[in-house]
Amino acid sequence: MIPPEIQQRILGAITQRAPAIQICPVCHVGRWTLLEGLIKLPIITEPKQFPNVVLGGASVPLVALTCNHCGNTLLMNLMVLGLGDLVASPQPNSESNSPDARQDQK
Repeated sequence: MIPPEIQQRILGAITQRAPAIQICPVCHVGRWTLLEGLIKLPIITEPKQFPNVVLGGASVPLVALTCNHCGNTLLMNLMVLGLGDLVASPQPNSESNSPDARQDQK
């Protein structure tokens, strides 16, 4: 779950940067729910990775807003919203950054 104070920061940043989101562009109703968690969308930059996508590597941290009326879901980039501090930076000694892990991903 996202703590209430973090939810308020996220919603405040979205309201400030994207005020038109108040109305759903699909059904024109204005009832949104913030998904209870963050989304990690992988970035695939090498065509040779298709169709075998390797988990780990570069990704985009997102939050999702879902329209309560039609289910339309918007993904908002936390970095662009100025909320990058909510996402932990990879640790230099983490498994995904180890030479062995990088070698396995090639």
